[in-house]
Amino acid sequence: METDEVLSRTTRRLKAPGATWENINGKVERNEGWGLPACEWEDPPQGRLGVNPGDWAIYKLSSNIVGLANISSVEWRIIRADESTGRVLFAITTERIDGIRETSLTDYIVYTGEGEVMGFIVPSMLNVGDIIYGIGRVVNISDMNIGSKVREVVYIMYQSQETQVDAIYDRKSGILLELSATSPRGMLRIDILDSSIHHQRLKSYKRG
Repeated sequence: METDEVLSRTTRRLKAPGATWENINGKVERNEGWGLPACEWEDPPQGRLGVNPGDWAIYKLSSNIVGLANISSVEWRIIRADESTGRVLFAITTERIDGIRETSLTDYIVYTGEGEVMGFIVPSMLNVGDIIYGIGRVVNISDMNIGSKVREVVYIMYQSQETQVDAIYDRKSGILLELSATSPRGMLRIDILDSSIHHQRLKSYKRG
């Protein structure tokens, strides 16, 4: 079945809690979704796309935030990717703690964070001091042992007045490896289990 046909038949979309878009004084604002603070921007940051169609990742999710507490895992696969715009089309599947799985399609712009799955992918080859989506900053780059491989990773801190998010990404692909968020709404923890860049189960990893 062609992607366009799949998209036309998709009636359900993953709605991360509060992940809506509003135009406020000519700006685009993203409300809190997957534990990330609200952000807004005027000019899209420069970036590079490190993922391709067919790339995928599976995550374990734990949270006490309303709307996320009943989700046990999240899986995404990229169907389309446009390097010039940073726009990717995701097929994303959530599995609830009762075993029910739901799959939908959604767009995301990696260079700006615009979309319903902000935080799972950032631009590739970021450097210390780079600003992400107006609310995040690259604070460190180091090596990490992931299974039998050593990969270069970036540490990004997202912060607002009430929310702090610490995340680790594979530097080459921009794929999320680990995320921890705390806010008045509760806590959120996301850990990668498997992905296309690792080609193996990731039972554990340690910082290099």
